Amino acid sequence: MGSVARLVDLPGYGFARAPHALRRQWKDLVDAYLQSRPTLAGIVVIMDARHPFTALDEQLLEWLGDSRKLVLLSKADKLSRAEQAALMKTYGDALLFSSTTRQGVEEGRNLLESWLQPAAEIKSPR
Repeated sequence: MGSVARLVDLPGYGFARAPHALRRQWKDLVDAYLQSRPTLAGIVVIMDARHPFTALDEQLLEWLGDSRKLVLLSKADKLSRAEQAALMKTYGDALLFSSTTRQGVEEGRNLLESWLQPAAEIKSPR
């Protein structure tokens, strides 16, 4: 029987309309989840490319530390080429993504597939 991959959608942290104490509980819950998953292949953080990173975004990325992660900047089709270039200059490790134009779809798929390969099958690390 083959291995099973699970995608887990964790609570939002920036725009959630919830009291600060409840959002703090979410952070603790997410932290406990991430720390207790030895089989965690990686983390995908989805952010709207049209909005600059907030202090909360920066805090999240710092909090994730050296975890394998992909920052996926969605709605890239809403930006001009110049805006996309400026964004990538600032956040070069991120992936610009658009489900409308399919920008970044293949790159994202390939990266996620590489994360899910058993260690013996990995040809080149990312």
